[in-house]
Amino acid sequence: MNPMRNDRHTLIDVERLIEYSKHPFKVHTGKKMDDMVDSVREHGVITPIIVRTCKTDPDKFEIIDDPDDPEKPQDQDKPEKPMSEIKNANTVANVYNGYFLYGSNMGWLNNNWRDEDVADILVGNTAKNIDGVGVNSLRPALYEYFVEYWGYDVRVETFKHYYNIGAKQNVVFIGDSPSDEHRERKQHVPGIDSESFENLYEPIWGYGENGMPVNDNNYYALYVYKVAQRYKGKVKFWEIKNEPDFSYDWYYLSAEPGEACNWRENAPPSESLPNWYAPVQSYVRLLRVSNEVIKYIDPEAFIYVGGIGYTSFLDEILRNTDNSDKGKVTDEFPLKGGDWFDCLSYHCYPMYYLRSWVGNQPGNIDGFGYFRHSDAAAKALQMRQDDYVNLLLKYGYGSDYLSKEIIVTETNVASKQIDENIGSHEAQRNYLVKAAIVGQMNRLSGIYVYGPWDNYEQNQNGWDYDYMGLYKPLPNSPSGNCPEVRFLSM
Repeated sequence: MNPMRNDRHTLIDVERLIEYSKHPFKVHTGKKMDDMVDSVREHGVITPIIVRTCKTDPDKFEIIDDPDDPEKPQDQDKPEKPMSEIKNANTVANVYNGYFLYGSNMGWLNNNWRDEDVADILVGNTAKNIDGVGVNSLRPALYEYFVEYWGYDVRVETFKHYYNIGAKQNVVFIGDSPSDEHRERKQHVPGIDSESFENLYEPIWGYGENGMPVNDNNYYALYVYKVAQRYKGKVKFWEIKNEPDFSYDWYYLSAEPGEACNWRENAPPSESLPNWYAPVQSYVRLLRVSNEVIKYIDPEAFIYVGGIGYTSFLDEILRNTDNSDKGKVTDEFPLKGGDWFDCLSYHCYPMYYLRSWVGNQPGNIDGFGYFRHSDAAAKALQMRQDDYVNLLLKYGYGSDYLSKEIIVTETNVASKQIDENIGSHEAQRNYLVKAAIVGQMNRLSGIYVYGPWDNYEQNQNGWDYDYMGLYKPLPNSPSGNCPEVRFLSM
């Protein structure tokens, strides 16, 4: 007799209950299991559990939901929201009214420097008598392969530490580095693995069949659900993949409409996106899954397009749905990419914008004239923002639809001149001050410095990004004294 398909009650021996193999929260063994069995024998089932017939052994029943499981997330019993009720960014866009975010990326030096130690020297820690450098927001990551290997709770205490020392509004990027088990099997570029997720186009919602509302066969949806559930209250801003538009095809990504292979009218080929190696529609799908799942758990959260560098890629997002058939609008894929994010995150390195063609004139370099000063660098930051805002307006965001929040999650100039690019301690210090002022004047939510420390000393050879930190190169391990702060000490 199958009690799940019968209108009358049926007694089941506890020995016939088995663990559901794909359940994310495991049945207890040992003493905990013995205690539960004894309790059921003595008192019966006080709080019902949900079981179903085991497909491989009809005489057994799989436990798919246990309300008393202490490892079950607190939101587990939240009723599933029908997909039709999930709000998109066209109808509901969260607005950030908090303080300006003076942020920094985290970086990794070695195993001696924990993330908590890095946060201390950036934000400050009064308990350790560390002043910090004025940072009030951090940009860590929660990679799928990392949390799959170490467990989804691996950074919970670390994020509590961020909050306790004063970094209460952090940007966390997800969607990078799928585990081998969950990486997309299809190779969109022959011989090169995709950076997308297997089963990304499986249904997002599973209607509670596995004890969760999301479909556990959609690996990305399940990953986002677990991360968002555990870090709710500790993360407000979710950035979906870092630099999905990174590319070496500078000609095509900057080409104007009408020019061959331009990204504004033609989808970039997968081989042009080495951080993704998949179609742009798959990235829109990433945005959609992230928005639906995260907003289900935390309606006040913000979904960011992940740290892009080119308006042509944003154009791709705004004109495509997540339909793998060329981003077409259909009943199944009714909304385009702009409907699935609240905020635009972009990266700006002014050194790439501080020159113009002047022809062969005395004092120029290869026909270019250069503007190596902090005013021009701060202006470049603003001009990039203007480019993105104008493109969003072209698609109705800020007029027909709700406006998008905008943030800069990577920027700086080098403290040392490399080749013809801008670079000096004075230029870096002045740029960061001016960028923060320009950002606030133009309603940016925040600005994040490229990295916490330099990779090399000034007398060593590197490239521009090696000299974009807030600190000089750090010692091999933390000490009681804060390392020398370059831009404050020069």
